[in-house]
Amino acid sequence: FQYEDHIAALVNDRAWPDSTRAISELRLTIEYESASGWSRMFSSGRLSVDIVDYPGEWLLDLPLLGKSFAEFSHEAFEMAVLPV
Repeated sequence: FQYEDHIAALVNDRAWPDSTRAISELRLTIEYESASGWSRMFSSGRLSVDIVDYPGEWLLDLPLLGKSFAEFSHEAFEMAVLPV
C-alpha cells in the first residue's frame, strides 16, 4: 500500500494517485497505555487497524473521473460548511 506516494501525489502534484492494480494491505498498530489501572491489568494496550485497498473501488470514484483535484477540493470545502 503506497500511502506515502499517494499522499505526495495529492499534496505536492495536486493529482489523483494511480488506480489500484492489485490487492494491497497496510496494518497500523497503535500501542497505548490506558488511564485506568484496572484496564492495564487485563488488556495489552495495542490496537491494530488493517486497511485493505483492492481494485473495484473505482465504482465509487466514477463521479470523480470528470473532475480535477481542484474541482473536487472546492466541492468538498463547500459541503463541509453545510449545516448538518
